[in-house]
Parts: sequence; C-alpha cells; structure tokens
Amino acid sequence: MSRTRLIAGIAVLLAWGTVSVVMQPKRSTGERLEASEPSNRRTVPVRPPGRVIPPPDGEAVPSDLSRHFVLPTVVNSAPVKTPTRNGLLGQSLAEESAKSQSCVGCHKTVGDPHGSQALNLGCTDCHGGDATSPVKDVAHVQPRHPAAWNSSANPIRSYTLLNHERPEFIRFVNPGDLRVAHQSCGTTGCHPRETLEVKKSMM
Repeated sequence: MSRTRLIAGIAVLLAWGTVSVVMQPKRSTGERLEASEPSNRRTVPVRPPGRVIPPPDGEAVPSDLSRHFVLPTVVNSAPVKTPTRNGLLGQSLAEESAKSQSCVGCHKTVGDPHGSQALNLGCTDCHGGDATSPVKDVAHVQPRHPAAWNSSANPIRSYTLLNHERPEFIRFVNPGDLRVAHQSCGTTGCHPRETLEVKKSMM
C-alpha cells in the first residue's frame, strides 16, 4: 500500500468521524436509550404491593389447616444422609493432606488454586508425583531430557520439547495441558465433560 493511499484512507476516516459527531443531535443518555428501544414494546403493568387477596365469598382463612391438607408426619427424626460423592470431590480433609504432605513442606507460599473450602484436592491429584517423599528428586516427576529443564522455570517455547517427554512429566509441569488433561482435570468428579468437549473442539 502506498503512502498516499494510506494518508487518504486516514483522512476519510477522520472526516467521517467528525461528521458523525457534529451531526449527532444533542440528547441526554436517557433520551438516546429510549430512542434506541423498539417502539412496539409493551409495558407490563406492575401491581403495587398491598393486602393479600382474601378468600372468595369473604371466608376467613381457617386456623386449623390439618383438616384441609394432609400434613406430613415425622417417621424418623434421624438426619437425612446425603448420597456419597464419587471421585476426587468426595475426598476428606485427611486424604487431601496425605496427597499434599511433602509438597506444602517446600512450597509454603503456594496457596490452594481452587480457593474453596468445599474442595479437598491434594497436590498430586492434579500434578502427580510422590507426596510421601521429602526428597525433591523423588517427589518430583523427573524429565526424560533433564538438560533441557535445568531450572524450575519452563524453557522458552517448551511446547515441542514437551512432545518428547513422558505424559507423567507433562502432567507434573502443566496439568491443564491437553495431552494429559484427561488424567488430571478430566478425572471422575472434576471436569470430565469440559475436557472431552475441548478435545473435540476444532479450536
């Protein structure tokens, strides 16, 4: 594109913007909103709050409702048990702590990524690894090519490098990676439907 065509295009856009602003009638925001709404819109009358409509024929409401309705009887006063939850969402706090035992010993500043007291997910539920070992090289999943992963930071453009690593290591580094999401995010009780839909998506 030549320089003169570019300048001419910019001039046309500026002229159009100026004309549209100058020709705009001066109206308040409320008037502009009303003008933009369709004219065939019906308004629904709202009944003002008032008394409750009395029963027909001026009858009084009976004080003893048991002769008009069948009231439920209490058979058992024991609390109703909720059905047990399947998968990771049904874990107890003790199970979650066991799956994060050595992780939180070193990674003290890392908080719960879900930020909810309702979820008891351990570190190894998503990342894998061995939460029982206090030794870093045993607790962490080791890469197949350790020379490429010489620090805790991911190498620049690591996507193709991860193609040459084991799935366990990919899950350890990034549980949301689509190559391993079915093992971490897509497990029972977490996000199996979303993981499957993303895998089937054209994007």
